[in-house]
Amino acid sequence: YRHEEGNPVHSIKIEGVLRVPLFNLLAVINEIDLYSDWIPFIKESRETVVISKYRRGVYALLGLPWPLSNRDMVVYGYG
Repeated sequence: YRHEEGNPVHSIKIEGVLRVPLFNLLAVINEIDLYSDWIPFIKESRETVVISKYRRGVYALLGLPWPLSNRDMVVYGYG
């Protein structure tokens, strides 16, 4: 979590280790357009940029419950 003085944007960095078969994980991660079908609070998701075979940018719209407003999420993924 990071908030810079004078900037209304908050940054959150998440890192983790998943102990699953690699090809199963890659198959799920690669289906960006289906995130909204699989994850209830994601209203929209799309690939924004393909930098290389192993680097991508993803946009997702998170639908949050009242009284919170929906939030945009931008992810840079690489592997």
